[in-house]
Amino acid sequence: MSGCETSQLRNVRLRNVSAAKSIDEATVERAKRSLLTNLLLMLDGSTPVCEDIGRQLLCYGRRIPTPELTARVEAITVDEVKDVVQRIFVQGQISATVVGPTGQWPARDQIQAKLAAMV
Repeated sequence: MSGCETSQLRNVRLRNVSAAKSIDEATVERAKRSLLTNLLLMLDGSTPVCEDIGRQLLCYGRRIPTPELTARVEAITVDEVKDVVQRIFVQGQISATVVGPTGQWPARDQIQAKLAAMV
């Protein structure tokens, strides 16, 4: 991929971020459906199930039953997602690695402003 193509892709990504002005209910619902689907589809054999049990024991100290997991995901609200985005992405420290020419890379303040506009 040439430098020009890379620059164009980067600009498209930044425009898409700035175009996403807010997190709405439909987006959160789609994300919840996708998360639940992926969580349940990954348990397709004994090895992934054992890995999941181990991960849950390490994180929660117990096995989380599927109905409880579903209820936890269903309980996520738009306001909670916005709060997490605010704390992690807007108020948190931004870190980026750029390989190659950095002339087209936006300044930290520009990235921060685009993230803040999403919330």
